[in-house]
Amino acid sequence: MQSMTGFGRGAAMCPGRELTVELRSVNHRFLDLSFRMPRSLGFAEDAVRGIIAKGIERGHVDIYVSLRETAPITPQVHVDLPLAQALRQAANDIGGEVPTPAQLMALPQVVQLLPPVEDEEPLLQAACEATQQAVTALLDMRRREGAALCGVLAEQLDALEGVVSGMDTQAPQVRELLYARVRERVEALLGEAIEPARLAQEAAILADKAAVDEELARLRAHIVALRELLSQEGQGKRMDFLIQELHREVNTTGSKSQGLELTRLVLEGKSIVEKLREQVQNLA
Repeated sequence: MQSMTGFGRGAAMCPGRELTVELRSVNHRFLDLSFRMPRSLGFAEDAVRGIIAKGIERGHVDIYVSLRETAPITPQVHVDLPLAQALRQAANDIGGEVPTPAQLMALPQVVQLLPPVEDEEPLLQAACEATQQAVTALLDMRRREGAALCGVLAEQLDALEGVVSGMDTQAPQVRELLYARVRERVEALLGEAIEPARLAQEAAILADKAAVDEELARLRAHIVALRELLSQEGQGKRMDFLIQELHREVNTTGSKSQGLELTRLVLEGKSIVEKLREQVQNLA
């Protein structure tokens, strides 16, 4: 199981350059990539994107790509010869002093220093190598985070299982509680004792409406399913769905709850399910 939070870094060398790739990921429903890289490396974006998508299924990932010079780079010298010749001719035509080559070279319009023409292949190879290193490091961190989260989730599932057992203990007392409430209300209205058989019948009807046996059974089944998914990769979405089902069953139990203790257990169960939901949303 992996967390969706992590960091990875990779670096690779190419002639006169060191290329670095850093990845930072947080939780997201799908794979969402955000690039920050020099425009001169735009040709490598598709390759970098493909490597990341192959290793990472979910999460928002910020990608930072940088280049650092490791050796002096000789720029290209571009001389606008037609312009230089035109300037010399113009000076000659007006009878002025003809500029020397050194004077012409000092004019930025005549001489420009341009970045050298890069060979894209070494840069592309370096970008792919650094990206693969960063993805590997990111996945290692996400697995460590995932293992820690699984431990927390297992403890919370244990706690929820204990709450469900407490609810199960309280459920049989519902019939007795309803029986007493029905008798008190009927006797208060009629001013006399009611027949035991009729009282038992009315209490049984109410107890059936307030029964939570099915909800507790489904809660136990969801807990078992979640435990099984903890040891599997890429089950974050399924676990999130099961957490929603847990929340629904606890709410249904709460709507049927009779008695202070059962109500207290329902509130405790809701609190645990909410903690589970927050943790599961960060699983890939």
